[in-house]
Amino acid sequence: MELPSVQSGLDLIKGAWTRSAPTTPVDVVLTIRLHFPAEGPVVLFEVATTAKEAPNIEGTEWRLPYASICPDADGKWRIPPSVAEGVQVRMPADAAPQVLWLNLARPYGWLGTAPWESVIGESLGCTVLRLPDFPQQPAQRADVLETALIVDPGPNVPANEIVGRVRAIVDAVVRSSTRTVTRVHVFSAASSYPALKPLADPSHVFVHDPRDVKTSAEAYREAMTTSSQVPRAAAWVIWVASIIGGRGLDALHLLVRSTQHESGADLLLSCSPSHREEPYSTVVDSAELRLLLERAGAWAISFAPVSASHEAGVAYIADSFAHERPGAVFYHGMNGARAAEETLSAFRMLFGRKGVSLTRLRDGFLHVHPEVVRAASSIGSSEVFAILAEQAALLAQRAPVSERLLNLVTRAIPLVATSVPSAPPGWIGATQRFLESEMFDEVRRKSTDVLLSKLPGRHKLAPETLNDLNIKTNDVLLDIQNVVSTYLKTQKD
Repeated sequence: MELPSVQSGLDLIKGAWTRSAPTTPVDVVLTIRLHFPAEGPVVLFEVATTAKEAPNIEGTEWRLPYASICPDADGKWRIPPSVAEGVQVRMPADAAPQVLWLNLARPYGWLGTAPWESVIGESLGCTVLRLPDFPQQPAQRADVLETALIVDPGPNVPANEIVGRVRAIVDAVVRSSTRTVTRVHVFSAASSYPALKPLADPSHVFVHDPRDVKTSAEAYREAMTTSSQVPRAAAWVIWVASIIGGRGLDALHLLVRSTQHESGADLLLSCSPSHREEPYSTVVDSAELRLLLERAGAWAISFAPVSASHEAGVAYIADSFAHERPGAVFYHGMNGARAAEETLSAFRMLFGRKGVSLTRLRDGFLHVHPEVVRAASSIGSSEVFAILAEQAALLAQRAPVSERLLNLVTRAIPLVATSVPSAPPGWIGATQRFLESEMFDEVRRKSTDVLLSKLPGRHKLAPETLNDLNIKTNDVLLDIQNVVSTYLKTQKD
């Protein structure tokens, strides 16, 4: 009997999958690469699993022409059903992936902005999350969630649209957190403050008035008194620092704009949120954003566009930033009826301490360490990273002193019982982010992957001088870590 033409090969596979009722959970990593052979660019796919039984198919790798995936005239990605089919047939028949880990191998251009989570997750009925570069989970505070939301819509964005997106983010943070104290500080441009002010809640949500914020010129002069390097977003940085004080931040949320160019996209912020000057846009690069997060002690960051016209650019920025430092990175387009629900689900995974149901994103992505989902599934982080050959080789290249430092990076922060809910203080978090970032940079320096490796200035040194410098650097980092660990131990006792 002839099957209806509307039933695709993927429907057949899904039907057979349902009938077989697979119950064996496995870890699955889908690696995606962009390759440039003579006949034209292609996208390479490779599946790796922890399943003991090999699938009934030769080879774990396949390829598709980039032209079959790249965005159409309307800017929409065209991920064919064969991608999900390729993953499905390369797993044992009785395997049921609860999470498919996406490993985007650089360089991959704009492929990071494609809706892999939506297409593959919907087809296979599983959650799709993205693997981080750094195999160490950043330390967190257990009893406090201090977050900041920067809102800078720029001109010509309706106020009601901004309010809706801010409300979705703020509500998701407050409802997802299981910390004793949860605070969301909203910092917006002067033009948006009147519309956002009603969202304030004296218990959890603080919408700060930009009335007395410095202009860009005033902020520049103040910043020059303490540093020769002035951030482009100095007015925003000084304002946030003056409000947060020594408490530090755990997460930063950005509702912002972007600008696209030939080599990618950049984050845009108004020169100042003050109403005392006509705002103009300035580019905030990843180095400045990374420095802000490290100084604040934040271990997580989320990105959302102020409007649909900025979705692709902000998604590119978020995906690229995930490779810059350790920590969780979340992006959501904030479009449609499911925006608030998906944001809440992702934040529950990040900010909730108890086991949560895994998120299936349809309009965003989440770079997160496998340990974060361990409470909600049987997945172990070591198993996931072990099936990535690149990660295994990278780990094996660490020197013994580096391994000592990595093992000493404290896990005590989540365990510190404090009488004051705001402790440990902000400097603890900032120090942790510095140590984790330094470890990430050391891994980059030792990596044979030229895209992962970064040698700012040190590549000009002689090998023996460089080795001596690295040993001294590690000794200093060990001393810093010991100070942090000693402080936390005294607080715990």
